[in-house]
Amino acid sequence: GADAGAAYVFRVPDPWTDLGNGLSGTHGVPLLEGCGPLEAGSDITISLTSAKENAVAGLVLGTSTINIPFKGGTLVPALDRLLMLSTDPTGAVDLQIAGHGQLKVPHLVSEK
Repeated sequence: GADAGAAYVFRVPDPWTDLGNGLSGTHGVPLLEGCGPLEAGSDITISLTSAKENAVAGLVLGTSTINIPFKGGTLVPALDRLLMLSTDPTGAVDLQIAGHGQLKVPHLVSEK
């Protein structure tokens, strides 16, 4: 038939999107990565690397976008929840949370 030997590639959209807006810190722009589906009741993992060592990090969780100026950058999500975390001696932190809806999750790392 017409499709004999044909190959098709279907891409499932990744629920995690880098919105940019990162600001350079001690070790360049810290990397925030998410893993897992953003569906009610599912577990997700959020990992921050290349941040300042042993620093306070604020993780903003929001389901809508506000895009307001904040500390020389842009705070993208609405401040629905704020989690205060501490980076480890390598400048990293991993967090597992129950996913809900479509989160926008930037990180804030204190360089002072």
